[in-house]
Amino acid sequence: MKRLALLGICTLLCFPVFSQEEKVAEQVTNGNTEQSATTAGSDLTISDEDDSSTIYIKVEKKAEFPGGTNELMAFLRSNLQYPQEALEEMIQGNVYVQFVVQKNGEITDIRIIRAVHPLLDAEAIRVIKMMPKWKPAEVNGKAVNSRFTLPLSFKLK
Repeated sequence: MKRLALLGICTLLCFPVFSQEEKVAEQVTNGNTEQSATTAGSDLTISDEDDSSTIYIKVEKKAEFPGGTNELMAFLRSNLQYPQEALEEMIQGNVYVQFVVQKNGEITDIRIIRAVHPLLDAEAIRVIKMMPKWKPAEVNGKAVNSRFTLPLSFKLK
């Protein structure tokens, strides 16, 4: 009986999540942001009117660094350099960088969404700009522009 009551409560709590239509893409046009695609449940659709300025937030297949996560970590380990002044001042923390992976794999629109210190933030941007082209995100088997957030950790030993 307790299991049935618990199942009923879970169903009631989850129902509003599944019954609402969720926005999955934003289109940036002349500085204005408009919602351009929606999903009901997990059905992602792209209309023929989509153009190169549509940036997807939720996708079926996420953008990926060439070679996957392990290669991304190796790239960051070999290219990320702790700024000397930040070392001397014992500055550390996690910098969150957000960027767009274009449908051709290029990285654009790099921005810091959680800053730590200008020295660490600048180093994070420098390394993101060095990245090779990524495998783009996909919706319905079609390459799309997508937003990606990457945390970069600067820790002193």
